[in-house]
Amino acid sequence: MDIFARVKQNVGKRVTHSMDFRIEDVDGQPRLEWIGEGIACAREAVTIQAGKSRGGCGDSLKALLTVEWQESAGIKGKLLAIGYRIATVGRAVTQLALTHQLEQERRGRLTFWRTAPSATTTL
Repeated sequence: MDIFARVKQNVGKRVTHSMDFRIEDVDGQPRLEWIGEGIACAREAVTIQAGKSRGGCGDSLKALLTVEWQESAGIKGKLLAIGYRIATVGRAVTQLALTHQLEQERRGRLTFWRTAPSATTTL
């Protein structure tokens, strides 16, 4: 997954979310598939792409994910019950999404998560 994220904004309506997309190969031609609004900011994207970790929340999140789509609110609730703060959960989700370990899908007002199929394959 790739993102467009606000770096600096001093004119116009304030944007607080990223726009997530995936580049696919269709008959030898690149095609953008829009995923929807994301939660990453430019600073998080740069930090995460550089390989820095945010601690154990990402590991706990990976343990809760399956290959089947699950409503994100239920997973967030489990992480909050363990003792993670909502901001920490958000950073872990962003980290896993930017490192292609988590897929997100919007269905109306609900968001669903699953383990990215490429993250479950082994060599």
